[in-house]
Parts: sequence; C-alpha cells; structure tokens
Amino acid sequence: MTYLTLCIAFLAVSLLIAAWALTRAGRLRSTADHIAAPGERRAERARLLRRWLPVAAVGFLSVAVLTAVFDSLLIVTDIIRYDSTLISGIRIGLAPIEDFSYPLAAAMLVPSLWSLLTPTASRVDRANTFPEQQQTGAGR
Repeated sequence: MTYLTLCIAFLAVSLLIAAWALTRAGRLRSTADHIAAPGERRAERARLLRRWLPVAAVGFLSVAVLTAVFDSLLIVTDIIRYDSTLISGIRIGLAPIEDFSYPLAAAMLVPSLWSLLTPTASRVDRANTFPEQQQTGAGR
C-alpha cells in the first residue's frame, strides 16, 4: 500500500462526512411546528458553507505550515524516513505532499463533526420539557 492510497482513504471518509453534514444542515432548523422548505434548506447549507470555508481554510493553512516545518525537521534529523517507492516524489520543503492530506482531512472533519454532534434547538427544547408537559402537550 502506498502513502497515496492511505491518503485517499482518509480524504474519502472526510468528504463523505462533510457531505452528510451539509445534507443535514437544512433539516436542523426544522421543528415540530415548522418543516423547512427546500429553499430554506439550500439557504441553510449556503450559510453553513460561508461559515465553514474561511475557518477550515485558515485551519488547514496553519496546520499545513506546521506540517511543512516540522516534517522537514524530522526528515533532516533522520527521525523519519520515507521509502521513495511509496511516495509520489512531490515535496513541500522535505515533506512529501501526501503528509498534507491529513491537515486537509482534519479541516473538513472538524467543522463537519461539530455540526453533526451539536444538539439542535428543537432537540434541546424537547429534552428540557418536563415529562408531564410532554404527555399533556402543555407548554408548547
């Protein structure tokens, strides 16, 4: 298995989770009283992308710079060696390009998982309703 194959697997999983988070984005605003229309879902996805992209880009660039610096230091000091037959040969500094797929995967995964694991207002409201109010419908 080459490093590129491993990187593609990480990126594929990250992309799938990001796509899942974006498809769920339009449904997060739906409540028991209001079902989001398709236009509202698209607007919610666009809003989410506008929030995610700058943060993910800054996060990726920050970690990519650190990856380039510290991987190069680890390679120069001979702490890490890469088998030249298993990497593509493209390098940034001394770091193989494949090492930059992990910060890219993290830049996609962190906001996606944050979105998927953050409780929505409707779920929080239902969880905070007293059991007797849930049975009678009072308080809604």
